[in-house]
Amino acid sequence: MVLDSATSLRNWAKSIEDAWDITIGFTDEGAFVLETQGGVQLGIEPVPQRPALVLTAELGEVDDSTPPQLYQALLALNLDPILSGTGHVGIAPQTRQILLRLVWSPGEEQWQEEAFFQLLAAFGRHAEQLARSIASRDIEKVLAPPIESAAPDAGFMRSNFA
Repeated sequence: MVLDSATSLRNWAKSIEDAWDITIGFTDEGAFVLETQGGVQLGIEPVPQRPALVLTAELGEVDDSTPPQLYQALLALNLDPILSGTGHVGIAPQTRQILLRLVWSPGEEQWQEEAFFQLLAAFGRHAEQLARSIASRDIEKVLAPPIESAAPDAGFMRSNFA
């Protein structure tokens, strides 16, 4: 079976419209934006000719006074799938928006409305948490020095990694 992400997304968005009694405006490509209860903008767009969607959340923005520690913390997020939610954090050069982007491309058996709704809800909650953490600068706590591990060195020569 060939899945058309734009058609599926429009159908799933219709269910959202009906459930929430709202009207969703679509781009010509089938993308749309929702706002979480916490005010985070979430963009959802189909990937042409693939059963995949791209979810993008606006987490804040940077300016000329943004300290380097915040940039370092944002980069560190990308190294930890628990913090990034397996998405990627970056900064849009034109708008200077801090974005969380996730590509969802499940197997055919998971390409269904309920799985999409679960993903969308989890992504929205995660985006709100990250946006709050960025705004408060608590996100910079990821830069704390690591705790020394008592784990064995597994036979690797330390000089190769130092």
